[in-house]
Amino acid sequence: MNDDDLVRALGDIADDIRHGTEPLPVDRIVRRRRRRRAVVRGVGAGGALAAVGAVALVGAGVARWDPAPAAPDPLPTTAAPTTPLRAWPVCGDTVAAGDDLSLTVEVAAVEGHADGDVVARAVVTGAGATDLPAADPDTAVLAVLADGDDGHVVALLPARDAGAWGRDGDAATLALSGAPAACAGDRLPAGAYRAVVAVRTPDGIAVSDPVDLDVPPAATSAARPLVDPSVDRFALVEGGEYAPDDPGPGDLLPDGDYFATVTGADPGARTVTVDVLQVRSRDEVVAAELAAGREDPDLPLGFLVENQSERVRTVPVAPDVTVVGSCAVLPFPEVLALDAGAEAEMAARCRGTAPEAPSTDFWVDVRDGVVVQLVGQFLP
Repeated sequence: MNDDDLVRALGDIADDIRHGTEPLPVDRIVRRRRRRRAVVRGVGAGGALAAVGAVALVGAGVARWDPAPAAPDPLPTTAAPTTPLRAWPVCGDTVAAGDDLSLTVEVAAVEGHADGDVVARAVVTGAGATDLPAADPDTAVLAVLADGDDGHVVALLPARDAGAWGRDGDAATLALSGAPAACAGDRLPAGAYRAVVAVRTPDGIAVSDPVDLDVPPAATSAARPLVDPSVDRFALVEGGEYAPDDPGPGDLLPDGDYFATVTGADPGARTVTVDVLQVRSRDEVVAAELAAGREDPDLPLGFLVENQSERVRTVPVAPDVTVVGSCAVLPFPEVLALDAGAEAEMAARCRGTAPEAPSTDFWVDVRDGVVVQLVGQFLP
């Protein structure tokens, strides 16, 4: 299936919406589920397979549908000076200790975390070390250095924001825990760094020897597996085995599975606009009604579909999106290479359950911020 098919498919969704019927009245929000069945047929001379009512649309080279994501802009960098500064660490500078200072700083431990936090422990020794915590709220700072010969400062974690002083005999201890403020960007990117702790002393800036600091990449949760297009999701909802996701109050559609009315499609921009519906199982509805002191509602079909918000969201569509029509009435008939026998077979099986116009209700599956699967769901 080529890229032109994908463009036509979204165009057909837009046409279906323009020529569709009016929205269902409120008294029909309880919807009967309809099972879909797919018949696998050969498509094209290349032998690719497609299910009746289902087609995988693969984009590879259409200019207006560039499947290659744009490379993110690199984080800006700050030029490092050629001469180390024996002064308080600031972004872009290199750091060096003053000579012949009465106090010595050592980083006893440092560890980076996937959430961007850095945990460190420093020890200050020498005459008057235990007097340091009361001297100045800006007495100490942890500086994260680029891992290289210049070692310029790329992030800072002040003790006044994330430090706790203590004592160990004649030594002062400093525990630091927090997210260093990156000099270029909001967050310190994952990678290998060096770290030092700088402390103000009566006779200069005492700086520890640098130690290695590794910041691991942020942990990512496993993506929700895609539901097979031939599976009746309403049956899973009835059985308590499946529930669509809640998109929350924002204008974006986070990763997840949603049941929605497709209200717009833009083939050129490679987007669809959706109005997310709420699907609740009978058990969930009954529990809510009884908790509110109302009677057990009559939901013989085991689920309730509601539209609780007028918010619409526009979402990008993946170049290799899978689009599945509902029952025999296909939203994209010219995209599917179906023989007359297959079409007649599906029409006979679904006759009496679908209107002439295709449904614009879909299961909308979003992964990594784009729609990867649109599964049509007929609702009478």
